[in-house]
Amino acid sequence: SLIDALAAVRSVAVFTSHTWIGSVDVPSAVVVTRHDRVVHARRQHKLARALPDSTVIEIDGGHDVFLEAPARLAAAIEAACAAVCADADERAVGA
Repeated sequence: SLIDALAAVRSVAVFTSHTWIGSVDVPSAVVVTRHDRVVHARRQHKLARALPDSTVIEIDGGHDVFLEAPARLAAAIEAACAAVCADADERAVGA
């Protein structure tokens, strides 16, 4: 319904991770869409900087890259997963 859609938009608009994002203690990666007009790339990079030791994977595309270039997005997600797994392996060896 329209009410549900508006409630979802409001939830996205007010969401913030500022209070807890720095406490994430597992390997992480952020796929940055360089031409995103919904969530600007600088905000995506801000998220990556807030995550301790995160990996950044940048791709050409906007917020709808999953529709316009699904293979490009899939490759970026695969690279992000590989980076997270490598970080996890390094942490396990160092533990």
